Amino acid sequence: ISLDKLTNVTGIAIQGLGLVDEWTTSFLIKYKTINDYTWQEYKENNQPKIFNGNNDQNTSVQHWLNSPIITKVVRIYPHGYHSKACLRVELYGCESELRNFSIGDSREDIQTKLAINYSSLVGEKRSEKFDKFPEKHLSRPVLYISFDNISSNGMVQDASGNKNDAKVHPPVDIIPFSRSCGPGVRLNGGALSLDGEFFIDKPSSAITILVWVKLFSNSGQHSIFSTWYAHARP
Repeated sequence: ISLDKLTNVTGIAIQGLGLVDEWTTSFLIKYKTINDYTWQEYKENNQPKIFNGNNDQNTSVQHWLNSPIITKVVRIYPHGYHSKACLRVELYGCESELRNFSIGDSREDIQTKLAINYSSLVGEKRSEKFDKFPEKHLSRPVLYISFDNISSNGMVQDASGNKNDAKVHPPVDIIPFSRSCGPGVRLNGGALSLDGEFFIDKPSSAITILVWVKLFSNSGQHSIFSTWYAHARP
């Protein structure tokens, strides 16, 4: 997989072929670093990481990397498979802060340039409110919400490991939208609320939201994102 820009890769999702019973049950990741042309194996605990793959041809399996990698080229190596080694791949991440660095930069050069970039970023004029918070960049998702398990009080567990749980406010329905995406929440006047004030880990200045929305009708007025919901608090 060739990426257009130097990218901080933080996660991966794979699916089987979809049309026939062919999928990858386990796989490894290899990549090239910014100062080495040889392929490197992604490792955890100093051992090549073998990721669990799919159990069928449609269900998506996601993994977040404990140690994000900075690269422009990624290879996926099937380790086990059903019938044939087929897979669809999606990578998660963002453009790396090292995008202007050269291949020959040493570790010391990179650290120096990062410090300069960080200082200039923090030194930008901002409002008094945001000056109270240090600039912070997160390489992993702040939260990941699925609707496989919802507690009796409406809490939806955060699957990212940060425990930044969400809450559904009725009237809502949990329905299966598709085999690949799994269950979703249908909002019939209700809401899904997230309270950043109580987040354990969060960015300080900007966020990126990735959401799959199925709009059954484009007539009338629809609100997908809002900073206020009347019934979100008691």
